[in-house]
Amino acid sequence: MSRITDLSPRHLQRPQCDVTVDEMDMPYHIRNNQYRLDTCARSGLDPSRCKKTSKYIIDGRYLCAFHAGIKAIDILMKEPGS
Repeated sequence: MSRITDLSPRHLQRPQCDVTVDEMDMPYHIRNNQYRLDTCARSGLDPSRCKKTSKYIIDGRYLCAFHAGIKAIDILMKEPGS
């Protein structure tokens, strides 16, 4: 059974989403363009991961609302009896 924790609004400083650019299947020219790298450097984010802050913890991974939604649908599709 999956465990989901909502991080809002209790956590003022939420960590970056744990989904990597490889998992997002981003084209090379998008994930490595200079604008993305510069904005990550200015804000102190890891450019190899999603640039959004996490909103949920699902199965031990910090996920933004977008990636948490994808994960939630995956979980629902795999649940027995659905």
